[in-house]
Amino acid sequence: MDDNLVNYKTKKIMQSIEDIRGKKSEIAQALRALKIGKPQENEEVKEDMKQLIAAYDAISEQETQYTNILKTIVEIHEQATLDIAKDFEKKLKKMTQKLKEQKENKKKKKRKRTMKRITLKKLQKNWLTKSAMMEVRAKKAKDLDEEATRVRAEVMERINKMTALKKTTGRQEKELKDLQKQCLQLGLQLGVEDDREIDPSAEQAVLDDNQRVPVIAETQQKAELNDEEKEKRREEIRENIKKEMEKKEQVNSLIREKLASMDARRKRLQQIRKQLEKQEEEKEKLEAAIAQTGEGIPLTPETPRQSNEEVEMESAPAVVNKEENEKNVENDKEEEEEVTEKSLDDILANARANLSNLTAMRERLEHIRETGGSDLNEEDVELLQRLETVDFKDDEENPEQ
Repeated sequence: MDDNLVNYKTKKIMQSIEDIRGKKSEIAQALRALKIGKPQENEEVKEDMKQLIAAYDAISEQETQYTNILKTIVEIHEQATLDIAKDFEKKLKKMTQKLKEQKENKKKKKRKRTMKRITLKKLQKNWLTKSAMMEVRAKKAKDLDEEATRVRAEVMERINKMTALKKTTGRQEKELKDLQKQCLQLGLQLGVEDDREIDPSAEQAVLDDNQRVPVIAETQQKAELNDEEKEKRREEIRENIKKEMEKKEQVNSLIREKLASMDARRKRLQQIRKQLEKQEEEKEKLEAAIAQTGEGIPLTPETPRQSNEEVEMESAPAVVNKEENEKNVENDKEEEEEVTEKSLDDILANARANLSNLTAMRERLEHIRETGGSDLNEEDVELLQRLETVDFKDDEENPEQ
């Protein structure tokens, strides 16, 4: 109910009551005036008094009605005020509860934003760590590949040097045989006195050899040399034989050194293989740790080989949808793991194959050294030809590399 309307009606009723009371006062004064004297004797006065009393009663009854109406209006107004107060209180409670819920929602949203920001930072850190590890692995794989290529090149170079050395040794042995034949032609034998005569079997060997080798034109002249020249010639032959023996010993020593160097190379390849296996174990441990660390955290998709500036620019926008990020990152992770595992497996297989080849080569060279090259075949000749040009100075100076 409108307060203005209630006030207006209340004023009207109060005014009516005041009017009624004024009229009652007038009637009362009129009655007092009529009572003066002897109204019992005057019938007209009695009749007027009766009318005034009846009017007074009617006005009093009307006053009572107005008073009751006024009380009813006041009660209705008070009840309406109470109802309005109750409604307002209910609305106030609802608004308070709503404000409380809104505050809670704001706090939840703020916590979510904070968690998303922290999660994004963790994901960016994990992504950078993973990218750095992938770069380190790629660099190590490249270094190992370059090392294997360098080792293969060194082995081929040494094989070529060994082949050239073998040719030189064969040529020197042939020259030694020619010198021995010349000694026989001059009537000399190694380790025998100077005046000893020519051995008939040696002379026959010389004759048989002359059948397939052209006769030297100076043979007759050599037979006519005097004793001093013969002695000088003998000394030269002895010196040549001594030099040839020393050269042969040097060749054998060089072969031993090269075998030792190949053994050292084999050990280096074994160390490389162990390092590869160790890196494979570390990779598995790291992947397990990353899987445990990233459990329950939404992942963001990784872009292939982005720079640090691009990563910083892309980290500013809002967090991408959680389910899409998880799918994309899992796919990228599987692809990178497959590429890394293939490259490491290929490097490990190449290292093992090189180690097996070097071991077989070493065993064959030891067999050749023990037998003195009596059972050489075409493969052995090719092996020695490849080893002839190999230089082992670097391994002797840096055995620990």
